[in-house]
Amino acid sequence: MRVKVLIPKLQGTVQAPPSKSFMQRVCALALLNRGSTLVRNPGVSQDDLAALDIIQSMGARIDYDQENHSLRIASDGCTQWSGMLNARESGLAARMFIPLAALSNQEVTITGEGTLLKRSMQWLMDVLPELNVQVNSLNGLLPMSVKGPLLPKSLTVDASQSSQYISGLIMALAYTTHEPVQLRLFNIVSLSYLQLTIRLMKHFGYMLDWNGENEIIIQPLQHCTENKQVEADIEGDWSAAAALLVAGAIGGRVSLAGLTYPSVQGDAAVLSVLQDAGAQVEILQNKITVSHADTLQAFNYHAEHTPDVFPVLAVLALYAQGTSYISGVSRLWNKESNRANAVQALVKALGGTAEIREDVMHIRGPVSVNEVHMHSFHDHRIVMAAAIASAGSNTQVTIDDAQAVEKSYPHFFKDISKLGAQVLIT
Repeated sequence: MRVKVLIPKLQGTVQAPPSKSFMQRVCALALLNRGSTLVRNPGVSQDDLAALDIIQSMGARIDYDQENHSLRIASDGCTQWSGMLNARESGLAARMFIPLAALSNQEVTITGEGTLLKRSMQWLMDVLPELNVQVNSLNGLLPMSVKGPLLPKSLTVDASQSSQYISGLIMALAYTTHEPVQLRLFNIVSLSYLQLTIRLMKHFGYMLDWNGENEIIIQPLQHCTENKQVEADIEGDWSAAAALLVAGAIGGRVSLAGLTYPSVQGDAAVLSVLQDAGAQVEILQNKITVSHADTLQAFNYHAEHTPDVFPVLAVLALYAQGTSYISGVSRLWNKESNRANAVQALVKALGGTAEIREDVMHIRGPVSVNEVHMHSFHDHRIVMAAAIASAGSNTQVTIDDAQAVEKSYPHFFKDISKLGAQVLIT
């Protein structure tokens, strides 16, 4: 799909899409819940649908209530699964559900699609055998087969690759352990998303003691009764919202409903960056508004824990006076694309400069071209960043393979059209 975008000015209000980080974690916990889980405001992105398909394959039953925009997930908890699971292109689904599949004493194979087949899962091959799990894969890539049962014990693990692995590991340990186990972590990244996992697990009745840094004590489940009823509300997605809020800062006035603030989602930090850069930010209980300022200032942001906002902040930097510095480049290599290279290509295409020095990208504008034609690199974050880049200029942006945005925000182009963008899809 090729999309041409021209944004004279953005103005108006749209609803933030549901957070796929929330949704997929709730799906995993609902699978493990012996009873039913009512999910309000469920996500409909490709990653969300991948998680729903996986839990259905593993025995969950799902009833959809379109009228009330909710769904109910019924499950018998941990059963002896076997067969094939498809994570599509969702890195979170693959990394989180593989440890849960390893609870089974039968072989389960997890595969994926597109760029996910090129993203390393070597961490699982290094860690799961310590827990009695047989793991087979070619060069640490999907498809990967696992056979348990996973036997819990205390571990010390490197958490520098992704917090998504840790989320799946904690769930598996908590579900199956009969005595307290200690998980010690070092080099933690994406800390807020680990906090999200722990928060949701506690909501589902798990007991975890976390020192807030590097040690988690996982307690045995005390209440394993049948027919446990849980309700979960899915927050609006700050990762997706960041693109529209940046668009408001560089060329308009954009309001988003459905966001929780403050939020355990780390990407809510985009508001602080926008304020530091000089954008006008208004925070109300049910709506967050960001408006263009005549002058935006360069900023310095540490994105090690929030790499998903890196591309849209790179676009913001192009409209700021001076050189902006965004650290955490090392977190961009194992994404849907080589996201560091993709961001550099986007900045260069728009007429700016982006130099990488050690783990920091130095970005300087301004946008100085009338027309840009680029590929999405099969990366939903690059699609959104490229599309909103014309909000502060008369630049027309053409994006090839723009359907990649459906991975996280399937209504993105519809929403920016509502706000005033001129969108042509061919």
